[in-house]
Amino acid sequence: MLRSRRGFTMIELMVVVIIIGILASLALPHLAATKDKAYVAGLRSDVRNAQLAEEEYFSVVGTYGTVTDLQQTTSLKLTANDAMNITLTTNGYTISATNSAISTGPSTCEVSVGLPSDSAMVCP
Repeated sequence: MLRSRRGFTMIELMVVVIIIGILASLALPHLAATKDKAYVAGLRSDVRNAQLAEEEYFSVVGTYGTVTDLQQTTSLKLTANDAMNITLTTNGYTISATNSAISTGPSTCEVSVGLPSDSAMVCP
């Protein structure tokens, strides 16, 4: 006597779970790289925003300011996990920002304004 089959066997379910696991393991490295690209884009954006804030601060005060000065007097806000340092020189400034969440590749972005290089941005 033949019985009608009304479901999946345990073997069939295990095969499906294994296939899903393999596909997920292939997709995870790609997602991590995409996340790092987003962090780098945020880092570049923060450096450009700091450069604009620095020029705004200079037009109002007459000198270049530190990160604290810019955050207090302009609308400069940093993205999460970003740390910024501004080094003032006699002819300009250098803005250097790092992001601790970037896991692959360089995690520093820098722009120098003033002599000898005018507005040279170095980012990953």
